Amino acid sequence: MHVATTPKPGPLEAVAAIAPVVRECADESERIHQLADPVVAGMKRLGLFRCLTPKSLGGYEAEPSAWFRTVEAAARIDGSFGWILFINGGAGLAGKSMPEGEAEELFGDADTIVAGSVYPFGKAVATTGGYTVSGRWSYASGIAHATHVFGFAAVHDGDELRMVIPGVPAVTPMLTPVANIQRLTTWDVSGLCATGSHDFVMDQVFVPEKHALQLRSGTPNRHYAGPSYRLPFMTTFGHPMAAVALGIAQHSIDELLTLAAAKTPAGPAASTLRERATFQVQLAEAMALVESARAWLHERLDAQYVVAQSGGDADLQLRNMMHLAASNAT
Repeated sequence: MHVATTPKPGPLEAVAAIAPVVRECADESERIHQLADPVVAGMKRLGLFRCLTPKSLGGYEAEPSAWFRTVEAAARIDGSFGWILFINGGAGLAGKSMPEGEAEELFGDADTIVAGSVYPFGKAVATTGGYTVSGRWSYASGIAHATHVFGFAAVHDGDELRMVIPGVPAVTPMLTPVANIQRLTTWDVSGLCATGSHDFVMDQVFVPEKHALQLRSGTPNRHYAGPSYRLPFMTTFGHPMAAVALGIAQHSIDELLTLAAAKTPAGPAASTLRERATFQVQLAEAMALVESARAWLHERLDAQYVVAQSGGDADLQLRNMMHLAASNAT
């Protein structure tokens, strides 16, 4: 097996390296409602679609704090870029529940880009060797440049909904190449335009068992044995949304500081914005909100990682506090 390597030293440095391209293409990305080709090509070259892919498969295998800081740094440059990095850059996590050979084939390939959607749930009917999947999903960010797509689907045995426990249906992400889906042009919005978060449809698509991703699987394959992969799925793949929000907020403060040095608001006082006491108070409040939210988010993230490094799993209290810190930051 040939495993493509990722440039080093790390994803945060890769974000800094591609920043000029992202800024130069920002208007074009907004206009076409997806990241411009030079940005996507640069992300591939720098390995940014492989931030959570194991090192043994050529990825960065970013530790949790580094992952969140990388996403925030990207969103500080451009909100859509940060969002795409968060969604597509973390998709290597999907290989955790795959057989070893499948994970190697899919995530050992530097050209693999995975998009997907959680809601609404599709329908997956169990059949010989896998599932027949149908449904329409919304908000598949980055689907225009993806090679594979997953959609969360409720599993059925014939007409009967399968249950994990009474009252809890079995829901599984179903992964398939983009050739098997229909992409619908639905992303017409006023913010984060360049994420290209379109709808897509699967119509009676066969998904083999090995591509039904088990989020609560037991022992992962050997490539996913590191402590970063012991964190809850929501922590690693959901809560970086808070890092996107922090990056956008920090960008706003950056822009405001630049504006305040030169702008003289209308009125009798011929002073710049930064010389006005009310502005200084409001700026201080904004900075405190962002800095404190970031600090609490990382404190809760680090608490989970300490447990993972010791071989344990985050308990309900750790998970709840992470949810709260991420919601607060967002």
